[in-house]
Amino acid sequence: MLWKGIATTLLVASFSPLAHAIVIIDDFTGGEWDYQMGGFESFVSHDESGLASNHTLFGNRKTTVEVDENLFNLPVDIQTGHGLYQVAAQSIQTTYTMQTRYDDPTGVGMDLSSQDQFWIFGSQQLKNGQATWGVIDAQGRQAYSPDLLQGVGYLYTKKSIFYGSGIDWSHIKTFLFKDTISNSSQIGIDTIQLAPEPNELLSLGGFLGVVMGLRARKKRVNK
Repeated sequence: MLWKGIATTLLVASFSPLAHAIVIIDDFTGGEWDYQMGGFESFVSHDESGLASNHTLFGNRKTTVEVDENLFNLPVDIQTGHGLYQVAAQSIQTTYTMQTRYDDPTGVGMDLSSQDQFWIFGSQQLKNGQATWGVIDAQGRQAYSPDLLQGVGYLYTKKSIFYGSGIDWSHIKTFLFKDTISNSSQIGIDTIQLAPEPNELLSLGGFLGVVMGLRARKKRVNK
């Protein structure tokens, strides 16, 4: 049984040439990976391609899960698809690292060079775990955020505090979401979006309005 907690909404608010447009990185409506990782499994990988690009950026999603510790050999429940990204470790002394990535098959990537970008995680539904956001440019150079920062009712990170030198923000070809789950930890995400006007999103009222609007739209779509 997968964890049925409150799902998180991940928004990417960007000062970029994509102003006045909302780009879905993933709303998890595409794909149907529902998997229980056995207690003796140390690694699992799942590729999903041919997804609708208006629901999953670049039309593909690759998820890998690696065991760091599983003292009692209990399973971990994983879901990507059916409108949710969920992971739940069922016991103490269990640590897994899960990474989900989105690759531009053309290798050109997206232009995120204009000013700063803010990745905002609403509802902060991340229990006993850590999460980071990363990018890879067209030359293969990588940059990662530190652990997500705490806001009022949300978690977030921003481009200016990423680790990694020489990154070409005008050609970002890969996006990576990485989380480490441990000791009965839980994480749930229902939407990842690239959205304009971050000043409005960072105000609590504006942010909650966007989140509620996205959830209402998703409910209408899933009916």
